[in-house]
Amino acid sequence: MPGPYIGFYVAAHEDDWQFFRGEQAYADLNAANVRIVFIHTTAGDAGRTDGWWEVRERGAIASIRAAVPAAPLKFDVRTVNGHPISVYVCGNSTSYFLRLPDGYGQQNLPTLNSLTHLRDGVVSSIAAVDHSTSYAGWSDFWNTLKGILQTETAASSSVNPWVNAPDYNTVRNPNDHADHKATADALRMFVSSSYNRAWWVGYDIQNRPVNLSGTPYNQKKSLVDAYSNMVLQLTTQNGAPSQADPAEWAAFGPHSYVTIRSYGMVDD
Repeated sequence: MPGPYIGFYVAAHEDDWQFFRGEQAYADLNAANVRIVFIHTTAGDAGRTDGWWEVRERGAIASIRAAVPAAPLKFDVRTVNGHPISVYVCGNSTSYFLRLPDGYGQQNLPTLNSLTHLRDGVVSSIAAVDHSTSYAGWSDFWNTLKGILQTETAASSSVNPWVNAPDYNTVRNPNDHADHKATADALRMFVSSSYNRAWWVGYDIQNRPVNLSGTPYNQKKSLVDAYSNMVLQLTTQNGAPSQADPAEWAAFGPHSYVTIRSYGMVDD
């Protein structure tokens, strides 16, 4: 029998969905008969090899456990479109980590092996930072995302489920991270015909009026705090310099902006 209704959060980095759509993610994780799937396209490694991306991954899971604290955590490796992908199951959530290279390395300089360059044909393939797999071109990458969404949807009772993801539109969402844009562009290859979409604004929310308060604000903050606390705890233990920035909450926390598109509607 099909499972519960399913919704998706597709993000480039391990703290994106918390900062830019956290209040809705918290509500979805606590909704009855709903299963939530988180997909993280990059490792968020920033070109570092000192355990930073592993810490960020643990931070993403800590955010989920802040919303469903009593749930056990299970690890798995699932093959999608021929690619082994690390997966964590916690409560009513499933988290996929594709672990592709961050588009910006140390000193915040662009890297050659990035989703942007894969999309634009600058590179013909891209490998995960843990050497688990590589993607032979842009089509291979976005078809893998499509495979995850189709497989999870088929195992549910969902018809036209919601996909929450960064907004591809540079007018509505200016000056965002290149990995955010590339992740959205991959989704746009297939989502419009079958999925409702909530395209979130990224970095530019800090320039917009405050529109979150009360319970949604507090629930979003609990997810971000859980991520940040785990990152700080693990980087202190490992001796690696942390890039967790408390100022990010002041910039992004009390804001949330999305553009809604129903299935069948063409994205502009």
